Amino acid sequence: VLLTEDGHEASGVLFKDIAEFEQYIREEFGEEELVLAYGGRRNEIRLSLLYYPRINSYQGMDELQIEIEGYQKTVAKTIS
Repeated sequence: VLLTEDGHEASGVLFKDIAEFEQYIREEFGEEELVLAYGGRRNEIRLSLLYYPRINSYQGMDELQIEIEGYQKTVAKTIS
């Protein structure tokens, strides 16, 4: 589940090499954050995503789904 900056949730899918994605998360955020994310727990992983919204239809139900094409670590905003 993805959480937007304004607190909205959306489901997302990544049709790319999962081992590559996991390694990126480990390098940028650490193993503990990856474990928390996979456990559905609050974590500090912050990513900017390149995505396409899609309608996922399954057993007569339609749901908005975010199809992730690319990702990068979000740089923290600073207020001056």
